[in-house]
Amino acid sequence: MFPLEIWEFILQYCDPIDLIKYRRVCKSWNYLISRLLQTPGIWFNKCYKEIPFHIWQTILEKIYPDRIFKNMTYPSIASDVLYAECNFWDRTTGPIPRNWKEDELLIDYQVIANVVRSWYSWRRIECIIPHVHKLRVPWTKIPSRKITCLACTGSILAIGTSESEICIHDFVHAAGPPIVLINPTGPLRDIKILMRENIPQLLTRSNNDDVALLNLEESNAYRKLKGTIMSTFYGRYSVCNGKYIYYEHADGSTNYESILLPYDDQFVAMEIDMLKLTVLSAKGSIYLLKNNLCLSTYVRPPQEKIRNYFMFKSNVIICITFSGYLGISVNSKPWTLFNVFRCLGGQPTAVHFYSQLLILGLDTGEVHLYKVHTPKDLEFMNFDIPSSHKLVLDTEAIISVDVMDVAHNHVIFAATSQSTYFIQFK
Repeated sequence: MFPLEIWEFILQYCDPIDLIKYRRVCKSWNYLISRLLQTPGIWFNKCYKEIPFHIWQTILEKIYPDRIFKNMTYPSIASDVLYAECNFWDRTTGPIPRNWKEDELLIDYQVIANVVRSWYSWRRIECIIPHVHKLRVPWTKIPSRKITCLACTGSILAIGTSESEICIHDFVHAAGPPIVLINPTGPLRDIKILMRENIPQLLTRSNNDDVALLNLEESNAYRKLKGTIMSTFYGRYSVCNGKYIYYEHADGSTNYESILLPYDDQFVAMEIDMLKLTVLSAKGSIYLLKNNLCLSTYVRPPQEKIRNYFMFKSNVIICITFSGYLGISVNSKPWTLFNVFRCLGGQPTAVHFYSQLLILGLDTGEVHLYKVHTPKDLEFMNFDIPSSHKLVLDTEAIISVDVMDVAHNHVIFAATSQSTYFIQFK
């Protein structure tokens, strides 16, 4: 039997996920491994070697929507800009920094450990038994009231209805019943959540394309804009109306962008990021706004008529056609259309891409989960092979899906026009 000093030297090179399992060996290993897991280097090595940048950034935004980690920029091998801006990573010495303070280490260890655990849990989601619950709504059911949208950030879930109502659930900080607000601009069509100074704010879009920014602590105060698509990132948000883009930073400063488009073209999808803003037009033009520069590429749009566009990080664009096809374009490559109805027996009505998981909602009330190793694999999806994790929730169409990833809770929310389902993986 080796002494503990030698075991400590050996175990520090092990995978942190495996170390969690090794704690059961004996009390000495439990004490030794618990101390090793509180060192940041072992977690940063895991992130540096295995977690891609877009996954790191997406999980970090979901878990900590109210904290912007400017000094925790994860490096991209092909980006010299990120290497120049990061403080915790060095191009020559690798992932372990040389000049950290002791108080910074503890905070960053907790953050990075939560990111790794979340990434690992979503990777093995098909091995976890889901627990499905139907959320209780605080209003009485009437035929005219229908759920139209939902959004989740941190521990907060917001549900919008056709009766201008917004139901807000806080699954961590609030133990009471959900809060119900009235959208001042009318029936809701889309909703987003952003955090500013630990205060949640709602970005709502009504049926007549009126966009309102609501402060939950001051429900009577709101800002009204015009827009057709919206996107949020931490405390920032952007609203697009036709050919004009309104952009507001976390500190309240604003920007206007105007891109010259043909008279019969308009923007249909948008994604805001830490360093850039990406927008897609109906004619296939993709514009990248970064550091006061505008770069454009062109992707021929699908021949089918498009019902909805969805844009995600890592340059993933997904569309749903009126004929029931699912279109996917990654890194501005040509569109690939999939006949989902022939394979799954239903037409896609909602889609979400998070971490390495593709979530697909159908008009039959089913939700299918697909594990995707890299975004490029989306272009080669084979829906003919029954490789999805299938969940039968309802008999009505799934209209919206989103995920919650906080406090070691991994939850998928799926909504129909009448019900919202809470799918928890433990």
